[in-house]
Amino acid sequence: MKRPIIIICSIVFLLAMATCFASGAAFVTERYDVSMDVQRDNSWTVTETITMNFTEYSHGIYRYIPYAGYIYYEKNGEAVQQAYKVKISDIKIPGYKYETSYENNSLVLKIGDPDQYVYGPMTYTISYQVTAYDDRIDAFDQLYWGLLPTEWNTSIDNARFTITMPDTFMESEVEFLTGVYGRTDTSAVEWSVSDNVISGEINRPLAQGEGVTLRVLLPEGYFTEEKT
Repeated sequence: MKRPIIIICSIVFLLAMATCFASGAAFVTERYDVSMDVQRDNSWTVTETITMNFTEYSHGIYRYIPYAGYIYYEKNGEAVQQAYKVKISDIKIPGYKYETSYENNSLVLKIGDPDQYVYGPMTYTISYQVTAYDDRIDAFDQLYWGLLPTEWNTSIDNARFTITMPDTFMESEVEFLTGVYGRTDTSAVEWSVSDNVISGEINRPLAQGEGVTLRVLLPEGYFTEEKT
């Protein structure tokens, strides 16, 4: 069987930032570390550890997590557009108050206390469960996720990640795409595979608006018991 070609995978979203919480000028992001534990049913647990330094008094931060959009790929020589949607649940942010809302196909986490200011070094740990659905593509499975967010409103100085897969996979089918929306740089991430664990880090700071997207092309049937 000829290997299918993924042309573009993207989650499309728009953002609106309120003024009562941190703006791009209110803090710097010193490190943004991510770990993912992927399950057989095409779900994964994400833990983000964000090390920041607030240069202005602020109430907290926003974290936008896209949950819907479209996947574009080629099938039998023709371009196919398919709706993409995940469920985000089991949110935990130890030590901080937070509120959730939905905006422009994103889950919005408003983290912080409106009655309390923060200043100086701060670390936020955010964990959540992502459940992807059966993509109804019979030629392949894939893992696709925005590992570092493009909507983050400061640069990111350093970032490390680990992705634990549930079974073996082809290292040659792992790809990290870096850049702002619509641009892809495959050279900004250094990574390696040991057993079923992908580990790596960025090799340059990410400018504001740049993110890292993970894509792993997998054989059909890699994920089982997916939700529809």
